[in-house]
Amino acid sequence: MLKIGILGFSREIILKQLLKLEQALQEGHLKQAQKFHSQFHKSSQTTKLPRNLREDFRKLSFQLKELEDWQVFATSPKRQALCERMKALIAAEDHPDQKLKELKQLHTDWRQLGPANTRQAHR
Repeated sequence: MLKIGILGFSREIILKQLLKLEQALQEGHLKQAQKFHSQFHKSSQTTKLPRNLREDFRKLSFQLKELEDWQVFATSPKRQALCERMKALIAAEDHPDQKLKELKQLHTDWRQLGPANTRQAHR
């Protein structure tokens, strides 16, 4: 039987949450990492963690921010290209059905890039 520790959570559960966050970051899975980060932050109320766990969480939080920054950096040119295609679509003299089809594709492509500003997406 697990001993209940920090804020009613067992130490093992908290360590598992940190490991999930670390693994998602190492694998470059941004959305998963953001989810695990948020869950860990909410469930553990990080200010009450032992010093070593707070430090681990702080380091992982920094890694998450770096991954978010890289994601924004990598998708910015793609977003710009989609905006240019949208401008061209406005000026195009295509049939409205064709424009609608292209608009839906642009929307899908944009959404696949993820949030434009990942920090805003979590507010």
